Amino acid sequence: MKLTQAEQKLLSQLEFATKSETVTNPNSKESVFLEPRAVALYDFIIGCELFRMHKEVVMAKELFRKLYPTEYMILLD
Repeated sequence: MKLTQAEQKLLSQLEFATKSETVTNPNSKESVFLEPRAVALYDFIIGCELFRMHKEVVMAKELFRKLYPTEYMILLD
């Protein structure tokens, strides 16, 4: 999969744990098991939403959709 330079930069700047974890959509209550990098990207998206960082949210959501399409549909769609 081809990532843009901005997407590659974002991924390289994320700090993530070594363990996977289950994340639950607060609206639908559906859960998915995410690898550490996916958890970090998801947390980044949620943080950017809280701080109304629209440009970052759009880019990060698109990246999450590219890398984790099924999980995106459950957590962010």
